[in-house]
Amino acid sequence: MEPHYPALLVYEDGSISVLPDNSAWPGDPDLWYWSKRTDYLVDSSGMRFDQVGERAEEGRPEQPPTWQPNRELTLQEIKQLCRQHFLTENYDVEQMMEPIEKMSGQDAPKMIIEYLQSLEPPAGYGGSGFRPKTWWQFGLFGSLILFLMTGMNFLKALPDLIQGNAPWHELPLFTAQVIAIGFVCGLAVWAVQPLWRNFGTLGDVVTGIIVLDVMFVCCMLIFDPDMLFKRHDQAAFMFLLGSAAGAFGGYIMGKDIRKDAAANPVDYDSSDSPFRR
Repeated sequence: MEPHYPALLVYEDGSISVLPDNSAWPGDPDLWYWSKRTDYLVDSSGMRFDQVGERAEEGRPEQPPTWQPNRELTLQEIKQLCRQHFLTENYDVEQMMEPIEKMSGQDAPKMIIEYLQSLEPPAGYGGSGFRPKTWWQFGLFGSLILFLMTGMNFLKALPDLIQGNAPWHELPLFTAQVIAIGFVCGLAVWAVQPLWRNFGTLGDVVTGIIVLDVMFVCCMLIFDPDMLFKRHDQAAFMFLLGSAAGAFGGYIMGKDIRKDAAANPVDYDSSDSPFRR
């Protein structure tokens, strides 16, 4: 027996989201990989489905879990799930529940899910902020991050610039170089999406190594080409250092991002929305 979509995905903390079709669950590793055993599905007919699948020692699914029918929920139970969701998300429960309480009959579960789905805004924002999707968004995001990371160096150099001890004309060039390097690093993250989307923590580590080594190559090409093409021992040491730092950074950042993505599996256009898709 297969679930009828759209369906509600009910999380351990009492919040819910809407799965629009059969491909939404296996197609989003950030969703199923961070799911809990107790997360379950309620389909458009009101049937509850539990997760079935092999899990690693830390409890993470090795493959997208499949859905096994459990029992049919009563209409009152489904409405209570909605009420608990609004309580969890700190919204005006009575106001949000008013149209749901009026729904009745055999098609009520489907009507409730479609109503919740209609309240969800288009994709755009999610988790703690913007999620890039296209290659140029990844590039711009990388430029912004690296620019902000080097901003402290600019503030430290500001007194020398004001006093005339450092040339102002080098500032625009350095800024452009930083933005270009960040853009290339962002493109590197975009290019290796299959790694961090499909291989979990291992993919995060490898992605961190690739991105930091790409950044080192860019820095050498711009600031010290001789290191890359002539001083091979120094270049090798830098790549070794970059690989170690990248592996650690990829693990830490990937872990945090995946937790954030699991809490908000589909992007928002508005932080005021009480629903997760």
